[in-house]
This record gives sequence, C-alpha cells and structure tokens, in this order.
Amino acid sequence: MINGGYSRFKNSMFKISRNDDDILIISNKYVEELRTLPDEKISAIGAHIKLIARISARVFLGYPACRNQEWLHTSIKYTENVFATVITFRFLPSYLHPLIAMFLPPAYKVQSNLRLAKRIIGPMVRERRAKAESGDPTWERPDDLLQWMIEAANENDGTPDKLAHRQLLLSLASIHTTTMSAAHAL
Repeated sequence: MINGGYSRFKNSMFKISRNDDDILIISNKYVEELRTLPDEKISAIGAHIKLIARISARVFLGYPACRNQEWLHTSIKYTENVFATVITFRFLPSYLHPLIAMFLPPAYKVQSNLRLAKRIIGPMVRERRAKAESGDPTWERPDDLLQWMIEAANENDGTPDKLAHRQLLLSLASIHTTTMSAAHAL
C-alpha cells in the first residue's frame, strides 16, 4: 500500500488511513524544508478557549463588544480563577474559605475580574437604556443576550452590576463546557 501510494504521489504527500490512526507519508522532496522549520508548539486548548470566548461574546454582548480584548481576557481569566478557587477550597473546611480567600490569588482575582466586568458592561447597559428611552428612530435594538436580559429583568435584577455578573457567569459556563467538549473531541 505504501509503495503504491509512493509511486502515485512521488513528489507530494499522501495519507494512509488505519483503524487506530492516520499516517501521513511525505515525499523526500520536503524533508530538508521540514528540518529547517522552527519547532513551535501550539496549545489546542488555549486556541479553543480564545475562539469560544469570542463566539460567546458575540452572542452575549453583540458587535463590537465581542472584540473588546479586555472583556475577552476577563471572561477567560474569570473562568480559570473560579475553577482554581473551587479546586483549592475543596481541600479545606468551609469555615476557612473567607480567610483563605484573602491570601489565595485566584480568589481575589475573581473579585478583580468581576469589577472589570462591571466597568465594561455597566456603561453598555446604561447607554442601551438611554437610547431605548430617547425614542431615537435611528437606534437599532441590538439582537443579543445582553439586550434580552435588559428587557426581561425586573428593577432589582436589571441593575448594570447584576447584569455584568450574569454575563461573566454565562461566559464561564459557555467557555468551560464548550472548550472541554472540543478538547475531548480532539
């Protein structure tokens, strides 16, 4: 099979599919070029996390907020910090959690992520409400989850801070579950 493939694809590449794996056969023509390439490693999980965070932000916050690098970084780090905190707290009795949280970097970074999310989302909520109430005929109602949440929330649940916190929680759920599903698929 290999000899037949080599004679048909002498100056290119071909793949042999097996039950357990695929084998890529590369012509000698490319060996020297491959030897001189730098050895770069790419984290598949890291790339997936960034992609999922951006897609989630597009659905949750709309355009152009989905491209806000500060939000994307915060939503990813919030997810990482929450899980690191939870894993650490599992080994400790619950009465120690408030004390340990003061000295545990992921725990206080969760609060920092939340403050940053409020700083990003809060003005968006206030701006959308102001435009909706102004009656401006040129304003187009955004078609994203944040707008749906603004419209569906009661006075208590619709504060900008609570909406920002919910956006982070939704990002946590979407980034974690989708990234883990993609990782398991790989």
